[in-house]
Amino acid sequence: MGFLKIAERKLTAVPTDLWITESKLYVSMKKNHLVETTHDMLRVRYIRLKENARTIVGCEDDLFIFSEKGSISSLNVMIENAREEVKKGNMIVNSAVYDKRTKSIITGTNKGKVLVMKDGLEVSKRMYESQSGVVSVSVSSMGMIACAYQIDSVIRVFDMKSSDVRNIKIPSGFPQAVCFEGQYLAIGSDKGVVYLVDELSLNVIKSLSIPSAVTSLFFKNGRLIVGAEGFLYLMSVKHGVIEIIDSYCCNGVVNMIGSSNDFIVIITGKEGRLGRWTINKNWENKVEVLKMN
Repeated sequence: MGFLKIAERKLTAVPTDLWITESKLYVSMKKNHLVETTHDMLRVRYIRLKENARTIVGCEDDLFIFSEKGSISSLNVMIENAREEVKKGNMIVNSAVYDKRTKSIITGTNKGKVLVMKDGLEVSKRMYESQSGVVSVSVSSMGMIACAYQIDSVIRVFDMKSSDVRNIKIPSGFPQAVCFEGQYLAIGSDKGVVYLVDELSLNVIKSLSIPSAVTSLFFKNGRLIVGAEGFLYLMSVKHGVIEIIDSYCCNGVVNMIGSSNDFIVIITGKEGRLGRWTINKNWENKVEVLKMN
């Protein structure tokens, strides 16, 4: 089993985030434009924004856009040729996910705060355990929120209901990405190590090294997809064992991974989405649609 490229589209700037609907892809960039395209990349629309978008997250029919300067805006994706509607905000959000179970948006800010946002983007809960900026958040089916921080080797796992916090310290380096799936939490570090953690005990079960820093993680059909500098890895996760099945060469840093039906979507850039790595002029800014075959 491996990856087969179905379509690709070059981008005019480093991509920062990705959101996928049943029929469209949305890509934010380090530029004041949002890319809207179809899964086959044949149709593309550039939506002008007030500010550069750092993070985007979909919530039912709305796409929320968190800018580099801290403002929040929205876009109704059900309306043809919809335009950005600036709402409010004064926080810089580095990472955000939508939790369908609680109908909440969970955000991690550049000041280390984790916010649970409900209707109208009202903050219903604040959790704060580190002064370092949050780089990745993930929510489990049990309501646990895992957070990785820029210069902090400790992963914080919050209980969304009680706000209680537990810590996971990795042996070396800094975590760059976290992702829950079933009984597991996957953690990827800047040292190129993928850790598999038991969700209940929060103990590391297994680890596996790859040649470059881990930049993104995504679970699909029981497989773990790992984004890195120049490569995408497909890994098997069974009975607490993690193994590499295949790899795919990417001409850039894999900044985000998503999925729609049987397809995998990745965005790659000349640098990391938060600019933590040196710009490689030989790499490309683009979005790719892949199929697992």
